[in-house]
Amino acid sequence: MRIPISGFADLGFCELKVVHRFLEERKPVFHQNVYLGGAQHATSAEIDALKPHTTVTLDELLEALRDEESVIEFPSESVRVEFQSNGFTFSGRLDKLVKQGREAFVIDEKFTGGNGGQFHQKYAKQLSGYCYGLADGKTSVGGVALGEKVFAGLSLSGKIVERDIESRAQLGEPLLVMFDAQSFRPSLERFSEIMRGSFEARELACGNPARCAICEYRSECGHRC
Repeated sequence: MRIPISGFADLGFCELKVVHRFLEERKPVFHQNVYLGGAQHATSAEIDALKPHTTVTLDELLEALRDEESVIEFPSESVRVEFQSNGFTFSGRLDKLVKQGREAFVIDEKFTGGNGGQFHQKYAKQLSGYCYGLADGKTSVGGVALGEKVFAGLSLSGKIVERDIESRAQLGEPLLVMFDAQSFRPSLERFSEIMRGSFEARELACGNPARCAICEYRSECGHRC
């Protein structure tokens, strides 16, 4: 079964969302902000496309990745990762990826409409999933496969930049996410437990009224606050 990393990350918002989405296949009711956010991501990609860039071959890119001093900024939304865990295939596309020497940073823009604080744990889990894919899975750029574990030797971290859904103004300081594979694996195990049905629904509910109020499953959830 293929799982979007963004969907897996719902563990950090409300574990019951995993049940609604993947086990019960309930239809979510999205807010208009979701569509506005999609348009803003497209705008970010268009802005980045105007920056000066250099075209390289696959061999040149792989050599640059091995160079301990190279600096590489990948085109927006060009990097995809995929990894396997407990019979599931997790995949996702990164907003931005920058390599600087022995470090690599996943940068994610979130257009929140002012509700960003409710999603910080979800965002952090999403970025950790991307980092795990870079280190332990397959990576492709622009549809071209780079190989497996090509970022395994680098120090990986994430940065979440929250912006206003309409003005694109940055909201506060970026949220830094330090990645550690050993600390992340229990989240994969927890996801597998839920998908196997090892739970009581009421135990998974977040119990947070503020989160319930903005959840896309609030009209369907029998355990809402």
